[in-house]
Amino acid sequence: MWGLRSTKLLPIIFVCACMATADDQSELALSDNALSTAVLINHVDDDDCPMGLISGLPLDDEFGPGTQAITRCLQKKPIKVVYQLNQSCTTSDCAKAYGLGNIKNALDDYEITHGLSSSQIDLNIIMYSKAYRLVLDNDATEVFTESNPFQAQVEALLTRGAKIYFCQNTARNKGIVTANLIPGIRYVTAGVTAIADFQLLGFAVVMP
Repeated sequence: MWGLRSTKLLPIIFVCACMATADDQSELALSDNALSTAVLINHVDDDDCPMGLISGLPLDDEFGPGTQAITRCLQKKPIKVVYQLNQSCTTSDCAKAYGLGNIKNALDDYEITHGLSSSQIDLNIIMYSKAYRLVLDNDATEVFTESNPFQAQVEALLTRGAKIYFCQNTARNKGIVTANLIPGIRYVTAGVTAIADFQLLGFAVVMP
């Protein structure tokens, strides 16, 4: 009779130092017991990553000695990702855009930290529901009744190769027409079905 040998599985813990912002940081509390059993894998043991430096400082200088050795870099390339945005703002006074800063950080990580070219990054953004303000062109010949306080950020993402799609259901409900849109923005017939379709095509789906 064959005997089965038990194997103890150890948790894997990664702490991201690449894309965190002051507004988005959260504390990670670990007990001494958890730390004693934690295992860090896929660490950097060569000079392939980072290819570039977000801050201009080597990781060991920016975060302290030993940081480079315990930093996990991207394993899956090329990149196929779709971000879903269903809000325009993060605050009631609409002082900060929802998600756009995180998507910029992702592009910085792909392009600067990992040295990926535009041909290796297929980054898509689907905007629907309350994200409708993000697609509006304040300089359009047919200006919508509401303005877009974050037009420059949206245009910057388009310039860097992001493909942005606007839900026609949302457009229909809000009375938004093509002439109201920032040039370069495309349509999907429905945001919720488009997200599922992208996922079925092998894209990672992220809500930033």
